[in-house]
Amino acid sequence: MPTEYWFPTPIYHNMIDNYNEVQKELSLIVDDTIFKKYDDPNWDTNACSFSDGNIGPSLLAKYKPKLFLNELFENVRLFFKDLNSEHMLETHDIVIDESWLARTRKNEYHHKHAHTSELAGVYYVKTNGMDGDIVFHTGTPILGTSKIFRNSSDLAPGRKIESKMGRIILFPGWLEHSVNTNQTNDDRISLSFNISLRKKYV
Repeated sequence: MPTEYWFPTPIYHNMIDNYNEVQKELSLIVDDTIFKKYDDPNWDTNACSFSDGNIGPSLLAKYKPKLFLNELFENVRLFFKDLNSEHMLETHDIVIDESWLARTRKNEYHHKHAHTSELAGVYYVKTNGMDGDIVFHTGTPILGTSKIFRNSSDLAPGRKIESKMGRIILFPGWLEHSVNTNQTNDDRISLSFNISLRKKYV
């Protein structure tokens, strides 16, 4: 009997369509943003900085970048379509609960973490493609210690997606992920967000 891989984790990534105009829109927000280290004594000094030094406040609600939001909602719809859940958008609104910018300079990184939302995502505003990829970590890390299972690429303890300007990634918020250290002289800037569904009431 063929081997089957059960309990897969859906991760969506795509290049947005209206790239040039979206970049112009988001560049204005970046220029208006003050980046600060997260205000936590336990936070590593080599960790990246955030817009206004905070992870939670909704940057997208403040600036309302129409072109980017259109791209985001369309890609969420496509993700839901892949999951056979597109019908849920007929009865629920897509709600961006939190959004923030992250700036990662040379020798900075983002430690392994998860989000509290049902759906999370990131968009690359500025990257040279060599300044640190996002790495998703398996929900079954015990397989990585097994001589039998650790050789399968489908059971790898971590898998990465290359950072690329214009790329949007969507994934379950509970999935642990990290960002590799930026070893270049360029800053990487990404826009992260947490998403939920809110039932429509007529």
